Amino acid sequence: MAQRQLNEGGSRWTHIVWLFRSFMPVCKQVKREGSAVLALQASVRGLMVRSQQSKKLLRQMTQQVGGHPGALTRLSDDKVSKNTSRRELIVYQALQGSDLARFMPLFYGFDDRPGALEKDHYVILQIQDVTADYKKPCVMDIKMGTRTFLESEVTNQTLRPDLAEKLYKLNPHAVTADELKDGVTKLRYMQCREQTSSTSLHGWRIEGISCPNLKIETKKVREYSELQETLEAYLRGSRQKHHSQQGLKWRLELQRALLQQMIDLKAIIEASVFFSDHEFVGSSLLFVYDDDNCYNAAPGVWMIDFAKTMALKAPDTKSKRVVGAVRHRIPWELGNQEDGYLLGLDSLIDTWRGIGQRLVDSDN
Repeated sequence: MAQRQLNEGGSRWTHIVWLFRSFMPVCKQVKREGSAVLALQASVRGLMVRSQQSKKLLRQMTQQVGGHPGALTRLSDDKVSKNTSRRELIVYQALQGSDLARFMPLFYGFDDRPGALEKDHYVILQIQDVTADYKKPCVMDIKMGTRTFLESEVTNQTLRPDLAEKLYKLNPHAVTADELKDGVTKLRYMQCREQTSSTSLHGWRIEGISCPNLKIETKKVREYSELQETLEAYLRGSRQKHHSQQGLKWRLELQRALLQQMIDLKAIIEASVFFSDHEFVGSSLLFVYDDDNCYNAAPGVWMIDFAKTMALKAPDTKSKRVVGAVRHRIPWELGNQEDGYLLGLDSLIDTWRGIGQRLVDSDN
């Protein structure tokens, strides 16, 4: 009997060992799958964090309201890269440490990208993202000057169907059927764009506005009353009607702060030797304030877009330009390189002065 019990006990142990060995692969599989689940959970958490970061960066990058789409690429929370011409690089390098640099994005460096042809040569600038300190940035791009094309483009007779389509969308009556088929020159498009907007009339135009929960169409804003109305809407941001004296006070302080910055900038420009011997074509003023709270970060005005800024050429015998000087206020004629920048800034400042009273009157 003892032998039988021993045999039975051995059988039970043999069975237990067999069961253990049978379940070992299952246990290992469960362990592996458990580790995989944990790894998957960690990956998902990482993706969620990166997704939230990407959404934040995407929200900030959508603040580009003018210029060529895709020209800006985010490098960090407060830095962007910009694909542009060497002319813009020269401006940033030349003005480092000057009084004008106070009104420009910080410049961190560049990457040179030479091309087979001179026209293909471009650089990648690393510059400050001036909207980075704002929780809900309200951004406005104002294109300065009465001329937005280079003098070299006057003789370019290349017909471009894409510009004809853009012109048709802007003003269907400004383009003929033949032009829609064959295209228009860049000069033709640029001059029509200037005449349709306030560029030729006032020396500045509102290129675009981006504010939270606010959509403002600016392409056809031309008349003085329309400009006033649009500037007022920009200053109101998402709060198109103030519901308290504190709200009105905040907007009036904002209006005065931005006005003073424009006045300071104008004084610096008028004293700048660099500005007097360069034409500033297609350059903009970028306005930014925080719609969440005016006191989160100070509102600012920045000079941007210098891809068409060029040093003056030596005048020929037919030119009416004074050697080594552009006044930035007199009408353009081929060869004088006048851009109307200061003419536009004078007009913009005068228009801005009246916005404060409009804010008060419309709330009463």
